[in-house]
Amino acid sequence: MNTRLVFLVAAFAVHCGDSDQPTGGSGGSGAGDIGGAGGDGASSSIGGAGGENTGAGNIGGQNIGGQNTGGTGGAGPQACEPTPGDSHVELSCSDMILAVLQGDSPILRVTGKVAVETGVCATAQQVELLDSSDMVVQTLDASGVVEGNLFSDWAAEGPAESEVSDRCADLSGRIEPYEVVVHGLIDGGTFEARCGGASYWPPKVVLTCHEGITAAPIGVSAFVDGTGPGTITQLTARLEADAGLTSAGDFLQIVPFSWGMPPGQPLATPGWAANVMPVGEPDPYIALDYFFPGDPLGTDVCPLSNSNPMPGDPLPPVFIARGTGDSAGGPVETEIYFSLCTRVEI
Repeated sequence: MNTRLVFLVAAFAVHCGDSDQPTGGSGGSGAGDIGGAGGDGASSSIGGAGGENTGAGNIGGQNIGGQNTGGTGGAGPQACEPTPGDSHVELSCSDMILAVLQGDSPILRVTGKVAVETGVCATAQQVELLDSSDMVVQTLDASGVVEGNLFSDWAAEGPAESEVSDRCADLSGRIEPYEVVVHGLIDGGTFEARCGGASYWPPKVVLTCHEGITAAPIGVSAFVDGTGPGTITQLTARLEADAGLTSAGDFLQIVPFSWGMPPGQPLATPGWAANVMPVGEPDPYIALDYFFPGDPLGTDVCPLSNSNPMPGDPLPPVFIARGTGDSAGGPVETEIYFSLCTRVEI
């Protein structure tokens, strides 16, 4: 068996800081309607109130093709108090999700990774969004313990500026729309972490839009297994325990983004088996799994790896999966960002 894997995130997080080439998502066709194939225009309607939970069972912890595509539990960060001091350190950050929670008064919620060494206490205090001219677009108060993983408990939240929430009208300007600056306290003093600004791929800052839930799903893994008699595809995500999602529909609109290109044509993919399952202690969250008996993503969205990449080779795409569902308060429309897709074939 010849097994080929798509790059891990660390393998293709190529620094392009000296390049004049912009990241994708700076223009192009609009979002289309999630109930169909999409197309030109600025429509942001996802269409419909969502479908029923099709009951695929919990696939999140299943080991498929040698890669564990779920199992994201474990104890969360412990509360701590940074020791005082006069030092100031610069930290790196990544996987910043700018989640616009739409409604009568849109809310902006920012989460992501900040690289803090194990055993060091750091807490977030403030987040700034800067445009390409280094002008501050929005400032948010932040709180919580900062850690270098997707599921740290820190967040920044507040009413969204119209310049930010208006980006939900279409798919342009979703990739690296701003530079994110996180300020906080750390043992011995203060820290500042900056990321974004169109210098890395996969992108470090992505804006997603949601309605009917209080926190955004975070994409954990996208996996296509072609080693058996039939191909299977699984998307795994998770939400905060109190996000409100209770069921997910069987339709996803897949929107690919590639380096230096406008958003790709949205793909209409009906027929997913979706499962929403609360996971309990020690780290409560909501597991969201999508399973498909086939290959709806195709190699354009989830390509095979290039085992010997050379300068100038195309970089693997990222994608946003747009879907519907339900919460206790009514219909849900949501978007899940995936920075990595793994494909295994014979």
